[in-house]
Amino acid sequence: MSRRTAAGAAALLVGTALLATAPAALADPGFVPDASTDVVGVGSDTTMLALDALADGASVNGTPVPGYNAGRTSARLSTFDANEYDASGVQTNSTTVVLRVGATPITRPNGSGAGKNLLHGAGNNPLVTFARSSSANNATETSDGLWMYPFAKDTLAMGTRQAGTNAPASLTGAQIVSIYKGDVTNWSAVGGTAGTIKPLIPQAGSGTRSFFLAQLKALNGGVDVVLGSAVTETQEHSDKDIKNDPLAVAPFSVGRSRLLGTIRIESGWEAARAVYNVVRDADRANPNVQAIFGTDGFICSPQAKPLIAAGGLDQLASTSDAGVCGEATQTAVSDLTTSTKTVQTTTTALTASNGNAAHTASLRATVSAGATAAQGRVAFYEGTTAVGQGVLSSGVATLSLSGVAPGSHSYTAIFTPTAGTSFTSSQSGAASVAVLPSTVTLTPSRILDTRNGTGAPAHPLAANTTLGLQVSGRGGLPAAGVGAVILNVTATAPAGAGNVTAWPSGTAQPTTSNLNFAAGQTVPNQVIVKVGPNGKVNLRSTSGTHLIADVAGYYPTGSYYQSLVPARVMDTRTGLGAPKAPIATASKVDLTVLGRGGVPSSGVGAVVINVTAVPRATGNLAVWPSGSSKPNTSNLNFVKGGTVAGLVIAKVGSNGKVSLGGYGLTDAIVDVAGYFPTTSDYIPLDPSRIKDTRVSGGAPQVRAGGVLSVQVRGAGGVPAAGATAVMLNVTAVNEAGSGNIAAYPSGSSRPNASVVNYVKGVTASNSVIAKIGPDGKVNLYTSAASNLIVDVQGYFTE
Repeated sequence: MSRRTAAGAAALLVGTALLATAPAALADPGFVPDASTDVVGVGSDTTMLALDALADGASVNGTPVPGYNAGRTSARLSTFDANEYDASGVQTNSTTVVLRVGATPITRPNGSGAGKNLLHGAGNNPLVTFARSSSANNATETSDGLWMYPFAKDTLAMGTRQAGTNAPASLTGAQIVSIYKGDVTNWSAVGGTAGTIKPLIPQAGSGTRSFFLAQLKALNGGVDVVLGSAVTETQEHSDKDIKNDPLAVAPFSVGRSRLLGTIRIESGWEAARAVYNVVRDADRANPNVQAIFGTDGFICSPQAKPLIAAGGLDQLASTSDAGVCGEATQTAVSDLTTSTKTVQTTTTALTASNGNAAHTASLRATVSAGATAAQGRVAFYEGTTAVGQGVLSSGVATLSLSGVAPGSHSYTAIFTPTAGTSFTSSQSGAASVAVLPSTVTLTPSRILDTRNGTGAPAHPLAANTTLGLQVSGRGGLPAAGVGAVILNVTATAPAGAGNVTAWPSGTAQPTTSNLNFAAGQTVPNQVIVKVGPNGKVNLRSTSGTHLIADVAGYYPTGSYYQSLVPARVMDTRTGLGAPKAPIATASKVDLTVLGRGGVPSSGVGAVVINVTAVPRATGNLAVWPSGSSKPNTSNLNFVKGGTVAGLVIAKVGSNGKVSLGGYGLTDAIVDVAGYFPTTSDYIPLDPSRIKDTRVSGGAPQVRAGGVLSVQVRGAGGVPAAGATAVMLNVTAVNEAGSGNIAAYPSGSSRPNASVVNYVKGVTASNSVIAKIGPDGKVNLYTSAASNLIVDVQGYFTE
């Protein structure tokens, strides 16, 4: 939010003195001021560092203190520096400036007079709102309606080389007059080391020059001093002509010399003066001007005191303290009483978290002010965009953001004190947070295997007993904030035929199942199951069997996915939801899913269903959106008499239905487990086949232990960019032996987890939510030689 960074920013004792300082970096606004609301200023070198700090902030005792512009996108304090030069006299900033959007560049105004000339007379430029000035108005400026807002005190003295000079330690007023008249030309004549004096004076148009000449006149008995021939011009308050020359001397701001560290201030003479911001009479009524320069404006507030000090000046006392800060005038200010307010420095620290919830960022700002509780409000920003604010309570302000795009976000907090208090503003450092997507896909990880004691005792699950499986905090899942988990559940070595049901712990077991098996079979199925309040899901088998569970991802709390207690919505054996008859080859059943099993009657893009085939012949079954043509894909593959189940995330047709059909006479059972709203991170597709390794003759084309890399981005309706995971149906066919398939993102290591288990010669399939690798591919590993078929059903975006 700042337009410049301090280069060796000033270290301050707030309310007292300036310590071990270095010059602030010089720069113009980091934005082009707008056409109307921004308050645009040019002019004096003396006050430009203070105005820079007031606009953009400074470091106070190592703590960043925000300036007036912090968090603003309009009505900003926009101040353009005077000329700056390097030691060789080359100008280091641009010779022209663009004052406002769309404006023609003008020559950079250099000094108080140059700035004020743009406010009146022939040089009047309506794009300029104010001029920085280190001198009071002259008669013409006053008669043309220019008004001065005093804000700080500057002390002028004589400056010489810090690193060694021929000048004595002290110069009287009379000696200074003699030097500038040219009557004294050698340092030995005033008590210094012999050497020809090089007297310097600020450039023409400089407020410091006019002020210094007025001081010389006063020291000369009221008679103007005619400058000697040796007097040469230098840039006001620049050390370029002094820091390397032991013979040079120039009038110099005491405060600026402290900032530079290269200038020695001579004792014996000094003159204090007020410095001003000058505006036209018509602009005195401008609320944006008053908010900055007026008696109740920012520049006269306690919060501005350390920023003015960072520019080498002392803030004038406010009118509430019997001072003149911000009191518009057309005559030189003689009351140079400075502010005695004790300013309490604050620090703001920010933390950001995702709260283990999707599309959420939680921000907490802590404002410290020593033993005193700070009062005010905190504004929160992402970059320069305000995202919200909060009022401090016991030093803390919080903000909860929802609907945040997934990915890394960086926030800052700016504390603004309550008006009238003496706390400084402060700005936090950046706090970053990884905002969770609605669906978090993981490289699969095994969290249950009753064969070896992973996640449960090392023995088969007895028939009709329930296993409470801890999922939160395991396999890459956080310990809290998991709404639903994506598991691949496998039954292996069952003692008899049966089925497995998964449901959230703490709820009644539903009358549904997730996978079916025969004695001795190894059967997997993908399951999306709501997580109970204790972080567990329940698994129950009707027959004794070993169970394996691999976690593939999860849905954080607040995600788009709406998990339901599983409910049966179709059973062709009983006539539930469809005619009481098996589905014949080349026929279909249209199943109404909207308004059933907890699914809303509208606003649903896809449903999560577990489809079970109870076949009377060998074949396959596909699911697709009603109203569309049947795709050349399948979701389940079965053999006669072998009940098989599979998870499907099915796109809902325009009539609120999905269609089921295929080849081979079979009964079908459908249990609904959840749904995705129309607007979500899951984009359902009409199923499409994107890979089929079969060739004429049927020989396996993927060798045992081989990996098939499948391009999914840009295939089957998946976009070429933006998809992070896909919903696939993976089928093994023509297997040369028994084995399994693992699916994982390309570019990563193969996990110890499988998605499909098969026996020689028996077609087997399963659905899988697979994370996509950086090259847009998903890897499929097969332990035995096999042909592989891949159908895509949809994709996830983040």
